[in-house]
Amino acid sequence: MAIPAFAPAAAAGPARRLRLAPPTVGAFPPEPPAAVAVRRRRVTAAAPVMQAGGGGGDAFNFPGLGGGGGAGGGFFDSPIVREEGQALVRDQEALRRLGHSYGNFDAAGKRLYIDEMEALYERWLVMTKRLELSSDFQAQLQRKQLLEQMEQAGMSFDQFDRSTRHAFAMMRKEVKD
Repeated sequence: MAIPAFAPAAAAGPARRLRLAPPTVGAFPPEPPAAVAVRRRRVTAAAPVMQAGGGGGDAFNFPGLGGGGGAGGGFFDSPIVREEGQALVRDQEALRRLGHSYGNFDAAGKRLYIDEMEALYERWLVMTKRLELSSDFQAQLQRKQLLEQMEQAGMSFDQFDRSTRHAFAMMRKEVKD
């Protein structure tokens, strides 16, 4: 059985239920319901935060990555940060590609996909906390650019976090129904 996309239901009595329309084949995960207000604005690529590379090479494109950070080394010179950053970008790209088939997954597959998305999201939160706690200039600049991009999208970091967690909960609820 395919997971349906959100569609408004006709108000029939006090209990309000969503009537779900069938998805298109190969549909990406459904858009969040109207209750999750996400303002969409065009965000320019002038200051990329993290980009997935196109096959090989260094896909973790933070400014200063790989540059000699001096005697003490910089935030982006740390092998731990570099490896986790590359793994994050690689895993995010793999999930993004897999997400194009989300509409074809059975319920167990959808739950597993949501679990993987949540785990990846938690890893990104750890990386952003590392940026916040670092005294490295490049890390602080990167954090500032991330916050500015969220602001351009009309959200604070806390709003983004709440919205993302709510979207995961709604996706889970949809799979259970």
